[in-house]
Amino acid sequence: MTRCDKTAIILALTPALLAPFALTLLPERIPTHWNLAGQADGWGSPLGLLLLFQVCMGVMLVLNAFQSRFRRRQPDFARIGKLLMAGIMGFFTFLMLFAFGLSWYAAQFGPPPSWMVSAVFLGTNLILLFLLYHYTPRMFPGQPENAAITQKILFTALLFFALIAALAAATVSGARLNADRIVLCGIGWLFAVIGNLMPKLKTNPWAGIRVKWTMEDPEIWYLTHRLGGRVWVAGGLVLAVAPLLLPPGTTKIVFFADLAVLVLIPTLYAWHLARRKRRLSQAGQGGPDTSRSA
Repeated sequence: MTRCDKTAIILALTPALLAPFALTLLPERIPTHWNLAGQADGWGSPLGLLLLFQVCMGVMLVLNAFQSRFRRRQPDFARIGKLLMAGIMGFFTFLMLFAFGLSWYAAQFGPPPSWMVSAVFLGTNLILLFLLYHYTPRMFPGQPENAAITQKILFTALLFFALIAALAAATVSGARLNADRIVLCGIGWLFAVIGNLMPKLKTNPWAGIRVKWTMEDPEIWYLTHRLGGRVWVAGGLVLAVAPLLLPPGTTKIVFFADLAVLVLIPTLYAWHLARRKRRLSQAGQGGPDTSRSA
């Protein structure tokens, strides 16, 4: 077990380690969500927030364990994967400390300034995305095409967070904007751009639909991402238009339904291709049709 592995595990245990202090120092009801104006608009218990972070960090560790099996024969990818997981756990830890720090500050001194909440949170996300953008080529040793495509995706995400930062600044300044609708439209266009780039990705452990069946078979990877790209473009355009035509409550339903479709359809399609290829192989025939004609 490397130093990065140990760091990731220790950081993943921080919610449990902080539980005695959080439950002692914080009130029974704390802010659990903050809007773009830096104002608390969701409330809950410290224990509930701790459990949420613990579950998220545990899921990330489990997913990383599954992904690590595909990197064992690629030392460069394995080393970067360990470092990246430690960084992800560190980011979760920062978010948790930030949330509890705001709650403690609010309990002691009253609500923190709106600009401070938005600036710290959005500023941290922008810096993280920029670092990922800058160091992307190191995550894809020997795969310049994948590095270039991933940089385009990260650049689009940077523009999206810059939009959110601008909305936050306008809201704090007193501008009356329907920020929820604008953000959902932005997410839709983000999905559409990612979907347009998705078919160009080659097999890799960082970007794309990285499930067992795609990682083990380049043919299934290509076919899944060709379909997945179309689904993401269509789903993104639907989400980009829906907030302009539907009431807020319906728009939220559309968002979660759209998100489920974007995840499930490519995954189930990859599973279908793998099962069909296995059946044909057992029958002594070839694999799935891998013709790359449109």
